Amino acid sequence: IVSRIANIEDNNYPYTDYRAPDKKITLRIRDPYSRHTLVGLNEFGLIMFQQFPQILGIRTADYMFDQSALGLETALNSSSYLAKNQTTKISVTSLDRKDKFFEAMVEVENLAGHGLPSGVAFRRAFITFEVLDEKGNVTWASGRTNSVGAIVRGASDEVLPTEFFYDPSTRKQVFQPHYQIITEENQAQIYEELMADTEGKITTSFVGLDRPVKNNRLLPKGWRVDGPFAEITRPHGDAERDADYINASGAPGVDRIMYRIPINDQTRGAVSVRVTLNYQSIPPYYLNQRFTVGQGAETKRLAYLVSHLTVEHTPVENWKLVLVCATRRIGDSANIACAR
Repeated sequence: IVSRIANIEDNNYPYTDYRAPDKKITLRIRDPYSRHTLVGLNEFGLIMFQQFPQILGIRTADYMFDQSALGLETALNSSSYLAKNQTTKISVTSLDRKDKFFEAMVEVENLAGHGLPSGVAFRRAFITFEVLDEKGNVTWASGRTNSVGAIVRGASDEVLPTEFFYDPSTRKQVFQPHYQIITEENQAQIYEELMADTEGKITTSFVGLDRPVKNNRLLPKGWRVDGPFAEITRPHGDAERDADYINASGAPGVDRIMYRIPINDQTRGAVSVRVTLNYQSIPPYYLNQRFTVGQGAETKRLAYLVSHLTVEHTPVENWKLVLVCATRRIGDSANIACAR
């Protein structure tokens, strides 16, 4: 065999033209070496692969391996474990009742080692903050969602105008800024990057991206203003002026938000608060932009997939992935992790 392309007459590997010397292609042994799980947090995609394998061209059977379908389940389980145990932390660091309002300081810590969320700009993480009475009823809330993952006002079903970047009452573009203090139920802390097109309209179209509107994705601990690629990874907007989020030394990898809740007939019986950090890789506004702009076969296929996707009893029930959750009672000094 002249080319040695097959292992038939000997045990030699095939010749390679223009092969570099061994010393140039031998990898350096690294010590210490840290294991890194490269599964990401796209449970939405993994569940689509499980439920629509034929449409998406996913092989669920292999004649050489009788358990190949378990690969998708393993990937989903690994991703869920990573999301809930190695991605972030959340806690209520203080909770006080004053004369006219409650004050709760919430701290979110990024454990990912890179920006959170990472990747394409339309991914987002957001805090759900709920005030609870003795029976567990929600009496005041920020960042709650409905069954399709859209953020609503308080404990109502009213979807906020900022969810689709348009307020019909003012006919203006609106979005949620980066907050340091939240006092209203129509305010929500969302960690995200928003980009505008050449006309200033917020867009998720890759070919329409022109300039940043907001970028408060949680920075990793150790990020520096003079660090590698700082110019393209730096925050934009109100987050730049938040000393908890970023300072002269760089990023501490945490963000702190004060929730100030008025004491009234609705909230007077409050006994505890619950804080949750949620994640969405395909938020409602992204799908809305696809379906109102695109008209092709791919758009129709995506519409079919999301309209027939079963999210009940999956990690993305109600179209959101819960990363971490904690509760704290008024008068207590410690947080309690929510039941999973």
